[in-house]
Amino acid sequence: MAVQVPSLSASGWVGNISEKLDKLISYFFLSDFSQSHLYQGQISSLPNLIKECADNRSLLRSETKRVVMNFITPYFDTIQVDVSISAVDETNPDNINLRVDATVTQDATIYSVGKEIQVINSKVVAIFDANNG
Repeated sequence: MAVQVPSLSASGWVGNISEKLDKLISYFFLSDFSQSHLYQGQISSLPNLIKECADNRSLLRSETKRVVMNFITPYFDTIQVDVSISAVDETNPDNINLRVDATVTQDATIYSVGKEIQVINSKVVAIFDANNG
């Protein structure tokens, strides 16, 4: 039996592959690194990675990939994660588009999702679905 993901929505525990991956990716994008005293230092948080790697895009890309892989691995049979970063404005290194593409397998079912995150002045301002690119 596949591992389910808890949610605070009416869905409760989510086991469907597409919903599960969407919830996990959303949790990573929106979580606050310091939201828990009990699990302090163990929260996977994109905003924290952006803060910690603000002036090193290569490190931000590799750390985002590492953290996403570590975060979603327990929930699926296989995973593949790709992360890319592009400049929104070459004159301002704090303005980037960060793209996360994840492909997972659960019980012989394959599912892929792509999300593009727009970061302006080191803050996440928009998240877009990016499945056709």
